[in-house]
Amino acid sequence: MAKKITVFFIILSAFITIAATIGFAVIKQNNQQQLLGLQRQLASMSESLQQQQDELIQQQQQLEQAQQNYESEKQRADRLQSDIDTLREKNADKKICFLTFDDGPSKNTPKILDILQRYNIKATFFVIGRGETKYMKNIVDAGHAIGLHSYTHDFSQIYQNETAYFEDLQKLSDLVREKTGVTTTLLRFPGGSSNIASKKYCSGIMTTLAKSVEQKGYTYFDWNCDSHDADSTTVPASEIINGIKREAGPKHLTVLMHDAGTKTSTVEALPAVIEYLQQQGYSFQKLNKIVKPYHHRINN
Repeated sequence: MAKKITVFFIILSAFITIAATIGFAVIKQNNQQQLLGLQRQLASMSESLQQQQDELIQQQQQLEQAQQNYESEKQRADRLQSDIDTLREKNADKKICFLTFDDGPSKNTPKILDILQRYNIKATFFVIGRGETKYMKNIVDAGHAIGLHSYTHDFSQIYQNETAYFEDLQKLSDLVREKTGVTTTLLRFPGGSSNIASKKYCSGIMTTLAKSVEQKGYTYFDWNCDSHDADSTTVPASEIINGIKREAGPKHLTVLMHDAGTKTSTVEALPAVIEYLQQQGYSFQKLNKIVKPYHHRINN
């Protein structure tokens, strides 16, 4: 009996040993699998972190490049502004006249261009989107400045809100570029920045537009000498000449005239206007972004 018990314990002991060995092997295998899983997770996390680090380095490089570009552009802008200020100072004591013509082109445009060529002077034309638009190219080809006035020149449309104004302006800008190949940022508000007619359609619109056009890179010009050729459909040439004589005086004179089809007397008066201003010591230039613009007091 004792012998049988001994054998039983030997077998049981062997069985336990085998079971323990198998259990340890299973546990070891499971641990190895878990370890491999953790290693793969760590490798994936390490790869993700490396990718994020690379992206951060790239972003940092882009930021540094943008900063360098900003500094370079700022320096360029500062130099340009310094050059502009220098030119303005040089011209400060000179008598300069800027002849400007609104509401064209028209059948009168070639006649005006011929007169300007005869006197070898340059002027600025603030054009609209209707009429003889084919003459826009003649204006540019003759070396004059072309500016934006309004596509429709309809106060009730363009001054109803800011969006309506810029839609009209962009339509005209596209037309000028199509006809001339020029993209201009010179503009004159219909009625000037001081007009009060716009209040009928939108209170405060001129205050808003005067700021927003400059924010968008445009330069707007009013006038300090009115020919009064728009006081009626056809103003006698003698009245136009006398009107300019009365208002001429500032060293930098921006003269408002019109190039609409009905303004035949403006064409008639132009040679006498030019000769009078020359006698008063004025030279003639076209407007550009360097010229300090004359602005009215805004009333809306």
